[in-house]
Amino acid sequence: MKNTKKVPTPTSAMIDAATVVLSLRNEIEKLSPSISKIHEQVLYQIKPVYTLEGTSIGEPIEIWDYLYMTDEDTADKCYRMKHTLLIEAGFDLELYRCPILTLEESLRGAERGLNKMCMALIPDHIKIDVDKIYDAGKRKKLTDLNLKFIMASIKS
Repeated sequence: MKNTKKVPTPTSAMIDAATVVLSLRNEIEKLSPSISKIHEQVLYQIKPVYTLEGTSIGEPIEIWDYLYMTDEDTADKCYRMKHTLLIEAGFDLELYRCPILTLEESLRGAERGLNKMCMALIPDHIKIDVDKIYDAGKRKKLTDLNLKFIMASIKS
């Protein structure tokens, strides 16, 4: 028996959304080394340490994302220094926000939109509710699958 099911075709809106996702990923990839160097410089100069209930544990924080584990005053110094260094490096800061964080927020929104559009092509009985995928790794996998689907249709 011959399979007569029609393969879904991405819309121009999906292709546009995929282009936005890919360009945001590219921008993040280009900026990440500069921002990482600024993070390293701040951590090296201020030397924040892990703090538990106001008491220093003494271990230095070496990963920027763990900065929340130091005391508020030290974290504030780190964020202020980062802000100053970003401005000195020529970054245009929107509302005191790190350019990477702004791009990552835009990327999450673009990926969500792309995934919702692609899910509209899937039959209702197997649809995935994009808003209920809380694991970042699984969201990325879904986005990557949708990008591959779109790229494959463009190539053919």
